[in-house]
Amino acid sequence: MKVEIVVALGGLGVAMLALAFAAFQTRFTGQQAEAAGRQVKIGNEINGASVTNDVMTNLHDVLRIVVDYPELYPFFYESAPVPVTDDLRRRVMITADMMCTVLSLGLHAYEAVPAAGDGLRLWKMYVDHWLRTCPAVQTVVDQNPGEWHYLGPLRRQVLSET
Repeated sequence: MKVEIVVALGGLGVAMLALAFAAFQTRFTGQQAEAAGRQVKIGNEINGASVTNDVMTNLHDVLRIVVDYPELYPFFYESAPVPVTDDLRRRVMITADMMCTVLSLGLHAYEAVPAAGDGLRLWKMYVDHWLRTCPAVQTVVDQNPGEWHYLGPLRRQVLSET
């Protein structure tokens, strides 16, 4: 009978150790999950900053064209109508197409990468401004509204408000 008590107490001790080990493992697993969650959040914030930076870099590249060719300025900042002269018209329309690409990319980033939303939260207002004030951008979107997944609907909204 003494042997049975010793064996039972030994089994109980082993069970208690196993329970303590399981509790330790559960605590450690919870800490790992918390750390993984922090890492994902940091990764998302870095990705959002990277996407925002890419959009801004692309925008600056397009605006640099306007700086390099001052004759384009009125067509992008003074609401001048699209020119009729072939060479100037071509340059304005290509630059407007590039601008539409950047504007659309920014809207896509705002929607697809939630962390980019902080850096791009005013982007929709910026796009709206271009769609309201730049005849060249309006022309590009109006010529192929289906091509501009994000700009087409905003352009229709602008048109419905005027």
